[in-house]
Amino acid sequence: MKIATWNVRSLKQDGKIEKILQEMERLEVDIVGISETYYKEDLTIKIGLPDKKEDYTLINSGSDDNR
Repeated sequence: MKIATWNVRSLKQDGKIEKILQEMERLEVDIVGISETYYKEDLTIKIGLPDKKEDYTLINSGSDDNR
């Protein structure tokens, strides 16, 4: 199992989540801790790439300062 971290400096940019998923697959990372998503809300969603069968779970712990 591979675990990594990544300071993304916002997931609100178009295509940013897809880039992270592509890199996770390329580097064979199973779990990634993402910082500075700039999401205020707590959320849990299933995400994946259109051409892949695997789904990932994005879990965000929101905060007042968007970080």
